[in-house]
Amino acid sequence: MQLVDQEKCLRCGACVAICPLRIYEKPEGDEVRARPERAWLCVRCGHCMGVCPTGAVAVDGLGYSQFMPLPEKPPTAEDFARLVLTRRSIRHYRPDPVPRELLETVLEMAAQAPAGVPPTTVEVAVITDRNRIAELGPAVIHQIKQLRKALRWPVVGWLLRRQLGPALVAAMDRFIGPLTEMAERLQREEGLDMVTWGAPVVMVFHSAPAGFCAQENCIIAATYAMLAAHSLGLGTCWNGFVGALLAHDRTMRERMGIPGDHSVHAALLTGYPAWPAYRRVPPRSFRAVRWT
Repeated sequence: MQLVDQEKCLRCGACVAICPLRIYEKPEGDEVRARPERAWLCVRCGHCMGVCPTGAVAVDGLGYSQFMPLPEKPPTAEDFARLVLTRRSIRHYRPDPVPRELLETVLEMAAQAPAGVPPTTVEVAVITDRNRIAELGPAVIHQIKQLRKALRWPVVGWLLRRQLGPALVAAMDRFIGPLTEMAERLQREEGLDMVTWGAPVVMVFHSAPAGFCAQENCIIAATYAMLAAHSLGLGTCWNGFVGALLAHDRTMRERMGIPGDHSVHAALLTGYPAWPAYRRVPPRSFRAVRWT
């Protein structure tokens, strides 16, 4: 239910304008009011309460104490450019543990990511147990070896190729397969983990299977987490190998504290960056931009 406190309301119409579902109305010369016949459309996004100058609007399940004050001014284009241009995928981490308070700040900022339809169904598993993180590398290598073996079977291989698509199948032969062999050899001979790269933290973004826009919401939240972590002096690396492992291995999901029936959509390595420091920005561009 949505209510408007008429004693506080300035009749500015901000709530009317901001609500895309037209739950509020302001007849000409009359007071602002919520339309009860449209109350069921409310997803509790909080925008009506966010724009109200006097706190006159109330939505069930939300309280003004939950809202954070906005910064005095938004970041400039230069601020944003500095953030995104200095962020890089990190594959060298210091062994120092990351304080829980810092990780909580990262997640608080990442929770502000846009979601398909609030409230979000995104959940995050924060893995800091070094022994459990050490299990991920060998499990990833085993999973890829099993997949390559299955691709060579006549019937199963044909079905897998149809499911994976030609691009991924070709990548398995040309890149992923040889890379896995090298990773396994270096792990055995030098103790180098080319999957988790010594990161002291792995953050996994997942959702219940019935979550609306679950994959998109997890991916956007993980992207926000990468930028938030960078702003706090942490490095991250999006790890598709760990994400794929946990997406397809229920036992490993549960081992990492993720409900077995959940879908995993993103995994981030996280920690304090070690050497080397970047001195310039590598070139990046879209493959194509078409204007219509």
